[in-house]
Amino acid sequence: MYFDPDEMEFASLSSSQEVYDDEEDKEEEEEEDVRRNRHRSDSRFGDDVEFDFLKVPKLPRSSSLKLSTTPPGSPTRRKSVRFADALGLDLALVRHILNPDEPPTVPLYPDAASSSSSAAVVADSRPRRVASHWRLCFPQPGLDVRRRTLDSKVQLESCVVSGSNRRVYGTVRVANVAYEKDVRVRYTTNGWLTFYDVIASYVEHSNDLVTDRFSFVLSIPDHLGPRCRLEFAVRYSVGRETFWDSNSKRNYAIECVELCEDNFFRGASPVA
Repeated sequence: MYFDPDEMEFASLSSSQEVYDDEEDKEEEEEEDVRRNRHRSDSRFGDDVEFDFLKVPKLPRSSSLKLSTTPPGSPTRRKSVRFADALGLDLALVRHILNPDEPPTVPLYPDAASSSSSAAVVADSRPRRVASHWRLCFPQPGLDVRRRTLDSKVQLESCVVSGSNRRVYGTVRVANVAYEKDVRVRYTTNGWLTFYDVIASYVEHSNDLVTDRFSFVLSIPDHLGPRCRLEFAVRYSVGRETFWDSNSKRNYAIECVELCEDNFFRGASPVA
């Protein structure tokens, strides 16, 4: 076999030329693809993108967020608004005035009126201070004591109860039957299951020729309180006789009652 250098060089040049042509063909195809893609993008921009600025994009609907003051763990739910007519209720309340000459009075400041009424309710609901007070259960004897003393020989003349020192002060008129006289006040605090006698003292210069005056003081026991009662009667012993003044057999009595301090200081009379 004969080796021809010129033929070999020609063959080499031919193969190089073929490779070069193939590369040019590929470049042309790539440029064609680029031009084709560019044409497609230009046509899309001309048809669709030209009016994209007129289209408002749809935003996702957001639910109400929790406030920072919402306690952790509270359920999250959407708020909704419903009108009264949708629930079968009236949208307005109409009030007809039947007497136009005397229309209803509307307060100028409703909040002030409601606050005053609520304050009155609170004041009424507050506990009131209660004070105990001793009072007489009988009226004062009157002006005809002298006549009744001559008739019954003994008569209660006056009586006053003092709650500050728990004392009952009284005076008694007796007929001047004899010089020696024994005047006592008998009282009880338990309905006459037990009783005590207190000796009355003669009042100096009280003699009016036919009667004499005696005074007495009763001490109210400390254990007696509200709804307790003290009863007493006057006994007059002279010579061999004994006379009683027991308020026409009803006995004289004082009792302890409870009074609200508001009513007491407004002038409520504690004496029956």
